[in-house]
Amino acid sequence: MAEDSKAGDRQYNNVTGDVAGRDIHKQEGGVNLNLSTGGRAVFEGPVVGRDQHIITAGDVAGSYNAIGAGAQVIVTQIQQALSAVDEMEKGIQAAERRLAAAIQQKIGRYANLTAPTQVDIRENPYKALLDYKLEDAPFFYGRSQAVQVMRQKMSNGRLTILHSESGSGKTSLLQAGLAARLLADGCFPLYLRPYRQSPDQFIKREFLPDYAAQPELRRFRDDQMSLKGFLERAAYYVGGRQIYIFLDQFEEFFTEQSPEMQLAFAGQLQECVESDLPVRWVLSLRKEYFSDLRLFGRLRPFDNEYFLPTFRLEEAQEVVTEPAVLKGVQYEAGLVNHILSDLRQEDKGIPPAQVQLVCYTLFDELENMVVISHDLYGKPRGRGAGEPGAKGILTSHLTRVLDRELKGAERRIANRILEELVTSDARRAVRSREHLVSELETADPTTLEHVLNTLHENRLIRRDLDEDDQPLYELTHDYLLSEIELNPETQARKAAQELLAQELTAYRQFGTLLSKDRFDIIHSQVAFLKIDETAQMLLQESETALEVEVERLRKLEQERALAEAQRQRARIAFIVGGIALIFAILAGVAGLQARNNLAMATIALNQAEAVSTRAAENLASAEQERARADEVVETMLAQARIAQSQELAYASLLVMAQDPMRGLLLAIAAGERADTPLAYDAMREAVDRNGRLLHGFTHEGSVNGASWNGTESEILTWSDDGTARLWDATSGAERLRFTHEEPVNGASWN
Repeated sequence: MAEDSKAGDRQYNNVTGDVAGRDIHKQEGGVNLNLSTGGRAVFEGPVVGRDQHIITAGDVAGSYNAIGAGAQVIVTQIQQALSAVDEMEKGIQAAERRLAAAIQQKIGRYANLTAPTQVDIRENPYKALLDYKLEDAPFFYGRSQAVQVMRQKMSNGRLTILHSESGSGKTSLLQAGLAARLLADGCFPLYLRPYRQSPDQFIKREFLPDYAAQPELRRFRDDQMSLKGFLERAAYYVGGRQIYIFLDQFEEFFTEQSPEMQLAFAGQLQECVESDLPVRWVLSLRKEYFSDLRLFGRLRPFDNEYFLPTFRLEEAQEVVTEPAVLKGVQYEAGLVNHILSDLRQEDKGIPPAQVQLVCYTLFDELENMVVISHDLYGKPRGRGAGEPGAKGILTSHLTRVLDRELKGAERRIANRILEELVTSDARRAVRSREHLVSELETADPTTLEHVLNTLHENRLIRRDLDEDDQPLYELTHDYLLSEIELNPETQARKAAQELLAQELTAYRQFGTLLSKDRFDIIHSQVAFLKIDETAQMLLQESETALEVEVERLRKLEQERALAEAQRQRARIAFIVGGIALIFAILAGVAGLQARNNLAMATIALNQAEAVSTRAAENLASAEQERARADEVVETMLAQARIAQSQELAYASLLVMAQDPMRGLLLAIAAGERADTPLAYDAMREAVDRNGRLLHGFTHEGSVNGASWNGTESEILTWSDDGTARLWDATSGAERLRFTHEEPVNGASWN
């Protein structure tokens, strides 16, 4: 059996080799493996988690048992599925074993979570600005309602959108709130943050970091196996159990990926969501990027979304008090409500990040006591006289830590590191250690390492590993962005460097060059940028292409001007020749001179006509070039109108439930911009919401207007097709047609 170039897309049977067409039954550990015709593995056994174990905040042992039980079911299924690998062709055995082992390793570490036998009373139970991980589920308080709503949303469809204000705790909800419970239910949760990588490639690298380079893994390469095919293989090894893929910080997809890469992933995601894969997706992003999801319009992303609010009072009270109880610590009477009153934002509730940071600081400053007092909370903090309470803690957190931990040169290095971890538009950036060393090349390596460790230990930055096990650094939370200021020069340099990085990704994958405006931005800062060999090639090729385009436009304009000048000269010569011919004819005298004059006049007239013809041809050529340019402009304008229409239509769908009339007006505006399917959907929804049935009142030309009669039983429409038509509003049937020779721009009822 030859290996197909799209083997992973073929519903398993191409990868099971000789197993296809036979039945294999195996009983092990209470789980029945049924590998039947086509090679699809079906596992039957008890449902864990939901039926046997429950994750409860505060119940560490019980929660870990639930997580471990769910993980062990998946591990067992992988081990059983591996028995079928021996039946495959030798050419794909190694690749399949690597994938199965990677899944088992990823999930296996949760199978043996154990509660600590002794509690370190001094270990801070609050996370400050760090996220809650899957293993932190027993300590994750205050989000039971959000967990319940999200689980219902995820069961409603294959694609769910989670969005919120920055600092509302989306990442913690995904990991400690949802992933842990899904795993306890025997599902396979996969939490990912692709950052600058294409999500489809990142998903493959999460299991097989070197899949693109290793010959034995070539079947998984992007040109051999689609994302859908790859997930089919993963689903096979977990026995068809539900896989949940969480793509967090998804706003970075829109800020870090080129349009070409965005469209490529949109197609891959659509193929996965519209298939029968046992895979569900959650895209998590900040609310200001919510409308950008129109890129995935065919998947109707706005139909199944959840906005994660900040804490309600009772949720915040639980988050403050319960972790302290685990450590035998309590708050002085009335202090919890005092803290939350200080943190409450009138229109935004109580921000989770601020609750964590205040409580973390108070517990950290608690010395040999079991009560957090009003006096401790009210202590001034910060430079100078400082500020009491939450304000002092929140406004001075970064400077307080730096002042306490680092001095002199170390402090300056810390400031540079923090600046590097902020983008030009004030977002968190992920930087490698290699990048930081390059940017701080004058810093002593030992000192740099000490500063990085200090920032990490004090929860100002987090440290992860890339696919090569090299450290990556990032600010722990968006909250810190407000305390890190970038001067205008640094912002300009960063903007150019980030734009170059984005364009390099598109250049490597699609060979696209820089547009003039992007080239100008990068070129203005080129003396301050890190330019490698590939970047230099991109800049050189782009500059050459732009020069060619400028020269082409210059020549086109010259040819147009020359053609116009020739046309003018030909017109004058034609007139002069005509006059000369007339005079020669009028002279009408016999003789050689007259005939010569007539011949010369005729020659002059012919020359003038020839020049006029050439000028007309040149002008026609120039006009054709201009027409082609106008077509390009018109196409761009049409695309812009379509984009505006889609954006207005999405906005209409978003507000429809709360404000149907506003939704109707937005839907009308969307239709006016461009006639798109989404605008039509928005109009149907708007009319349904406003209590009227929408019919397709169709003209052969653009509809210029419509008007209801007094009883709203009939509709009058008029169009560029030269007709005005009367329609039955209930049935949509055409009752009467008025025909005109010109477009109809208005009509009214008597």
